[in-house]
Amino acid sequence: MSVDLLSIGAKITSVACLLGFALACAAPDKTVITYKEEILELRGNIEHDIVVGIPGWELEARERAIHLANLLGKIDENKLHTAKKVIQHEYRGWALLIAADTFGAKPQINKQQADDAMGAIEEFDKALDRMADITRAYQAGKPEATELYIWITGPSDDLNRTHYLKAAALAVVALAGGERTKADARHELTAINPAFFEKQPAANHPALAWALQD
Repeated sequence: MSVDLLSIGAKITSVACLLGFALACAAPDKTVITYKEEILELRGNIEHDIVVGIPGWELEARERAIHLANLLGKIDENKLHTAKKVIQHEYRGWALLIAADTFGAKPQINKQQADDAMGAIEEFDKALDRMADITRAYQAGKPEATELYIWITGPSDDLNRTHYLKAAALAVVALAGGERTKADARHELTAINPAFFEKQPAANHPALAWALQD
C-alpha cells in the first residue's frame, strides 16, 4: 500500500493528551496511550517481519497482542476521560484482531482465530458506542462534545477506522468458520466514508479481500 491511513490516523490520535478536549491526562489515561503506542509498534514490527521474511513471527506476535489486549482490559473505564474510553476499546479490539490475523487468511475452521476476532468485534462495538454518544452530544449542541466530535471524524479518522477494523474482524470470523458471514463484513464497510478507501482500500486487509470475492 502506498499510504497507510490506519497508521497515520492512529498516530494523530496519539496527541489526544496534548490537544485539550477539556481532558487532563491522569494516570489511567496515560496508561491507555502507552499501550496504544505499543500496539502500533507491534503492528509495525509484524509488517517488517513479513517483508523481511522472518520465520516464526506469528507465535510471538500473537502472544504479545493478547498480552497487550489483556493489559488494556484491566484498566477501569470509569477512571478514563471520554477520548481515552474510545481509544481503550478501539485499540484493545485492534490487538485482538492482530492476534486473529496471525493465523492467516486461509478459509478453514479455526476456533481460536474466530474467538479472537469475536473479542475484537465486541471491543470495536464498545468504541463505536462511545463515539455515538459523542455524536449525539455534539448534535445536541453540547459545547464539551465539539472537539471530541472533530477528533473522531477529522484527520485521526477514529470513526471510519473502527468501522474498517470491525469489518476486517467480521471477515476473519467468517473465514475461520465462526458465526459471521462475508455479507456481514461487506455491510459494515457501508458505514465508512468512501473517501477513506482512497487511501485505505478494503482489499488491503487479507480477510476483507477474501470477503469481497464473489
